[in-house]
Amino acid sequence: MKRALMILGAMFLVTVVLGVGAFAFIAVKGPALDADSKRFADETIRAIVTQWDVAELEKRATPEFLAVAQKQHVDKLFLMFRRLGTLKDYKGSRGDATMSLTTQHGWVISAAYSGEAEFENGPATIHLRLIQREDQWQILRFEVNSKVFEQS
Repeated sequence: MKRALMILGAMFLVTVVLGVGAFAFIAVKGPALDADSKRFADETIRAIVTQWDVAELEKRATPEFLAVAQKQHVDKLFLMFRRLGTLKDYKGSRGDATMSLTTQHGWVISAAYSGEAEFENGPATIHLRLIQREDQWQILRFEVNSKVFEQS
């Protein structure tokens, strides 16, 4: 019985040490990831929406995004996005990065941001879902919402 309690105590101690280590890692790494992902999100949004440039989206997108997003569908969406007109003011993005530990992929670092922009024909909100792979941020999802699209 004493041996079983010692083993259980050692397992508990290892769990606590790993938990504290993970917490410290996240506490140090988290703010840096937030700053880096926000910079990427703001640069990406500006690069894409300034000229509604499909190539800017494609060069920042994940292979999964490119595999699912058919070229003619993306071109059609960007034709709709261009109804907003030229970019007048970009107000920046809000969001943050998250780290999760998965059994299949290990550490997964992702981020979600929403940016507010004013265009010639009205306001829009741009949503990005990002993932970091090999220290590079990439786009998993790109959405543009505006009441301009609801008008016929």
